Amino acid sequence: MQHKLHETGEEFVLRMHGKFTHRDYADVLGIADRMVEARTQRFVFDMDQLEFIDSAGIGMMLMILDIGQRHAIEVIIRNAHGATQAVVRNAHLDELFTVA
Repeated sequence: MQHKLHETGEEFVLRMHGKFTHRDYADVLGIADRMVEARTQRFVFDMDQLEFIDSAGIGMMLMILDIGQRHAIEVIIRNAHGATQAVVRNAHLDELFTVA
């Protein structure tokens, strides 16, 4: 996955491109650390340009959600459509995350 992280005082937006797979673990772990250190209020997975999420990608999203809950950070899924929207629905992520 290619990504861009946009940070404001209260929000981190991870703009994701391509495929979200096990290969992204180190990057996501680093982003999670930065999110906690910055004491942001919201973390957004912006999936507008994301094509695919595998089971490891789902696991990393759940990891971010867990870390967010422990640090009072709202975690949001934004702009899921097509195949990514199907994964969000089929994995019941829409029941765990705020979906915008």
